[in-house]
Amino acid sequence: MKIITAFDPLTTLTALNSDTEFPVANLKDFLPWKRWWATGYADGIVWVLVDRGAGASTIDSVYLGNANFPQCRLQLNDANVWTSPSVNILANLVKDDIGNRKGFFNLGANSLRYFRLSIASGQTLDVGAPTFPALGALVLGLAGTLPVVAEASTRTMRPYSRAVTVSGRLRKWRAGDGKGRHVVRLSMGDDWAPIRNFSLDWDMAAIAADLGDAGDAWLVYGADEAEKNAKFIEEADGSLTLEEVG
Repeated sequence: MKIITAFDPLTTLTALNSDTEFPVANLKDFLPWKRWWATGYADGIVWVLVDRGAGASTIDSVYLGNANFPQCRLQLNDANVWTSPSVNILANLVKDDIGNRKGFFNLGANSLRYFRLSIASGQTLDVGAPTFPALGALVLGLAGTLPVVAEASTRTMRPYSRAVTVSGRLRKWRAGDGKGRHVVRLSMGDDWAPIRNFSLDWDMAAIAADLGDAGDAWLVYGADEAEKNAKFIEEADGSLTLEEVG
C-alpha cells in the first residue's frame, strides 16, 4: 500500500483558463470541495500546470480527486515545452461508490521541474455542473510504503448537521454538498520494527491500495485512531482509522 504524506506545495500553479468563482488556486488547499473549473479548450485541450522550480524535489506519484473527466494525460518535463515530454502517461480516473472520480498514479521517480495535467476535449464528462473539466484535488509527492496491510476496509458516512421540517415532516439536512465520505480502516501485520517506526506525524495523506485499480485510493486526514501491538520481534500488528477528506 502506498502513501504520500509530504505534498508538493503547488507554489506556482496556473491553468489555461479558470471560472472566476472556481480558480485554479483552489487546488492549493487540497480540499476536494474547493474545485477548479475550466471554461473552455484551446487546440483540443485544457491544462493545469505546476512549475516546481529549479532544483525540484523528487516525486513519483500523483493523486487526483473529485474530477468530472474520465481521462487525462500526466506529463512532466524539464522545460515548459510539451511536444515530447519526458513523462507522458494516459491516466484513466475511476468513479467510486459515492461518485468521487479519482485516481492514484505512478509517475516514476523524477525531479523534473514542470508537471502538466492535460485534459482533452471530446470525452464525456460526468453529468451536472460544470460543463467543462473540473478537479478538486491534485497531490504530487514521493510515495512511501506502509507496513504489510493485511486488510483494508471502508465504511461510508454521509454528513448531517441538523434536522429540518419539510412538508410537515422531520428530515435530516445534509451539510455541504451532501456527498458521502469514507472511513478507511487499515490492519497491518509485519515485523515489530516497521510497525513501531511507521510515522503518524502527518495531518493529511493520499493513500492507494496498490491493487491494480487507480480508484482504490483516498485523500485522508491524519489518523483518528491508531494501535500498535508487539508479539515478538518478527511478529507485530497494528491498525489505523482514517477519515476521508470530503
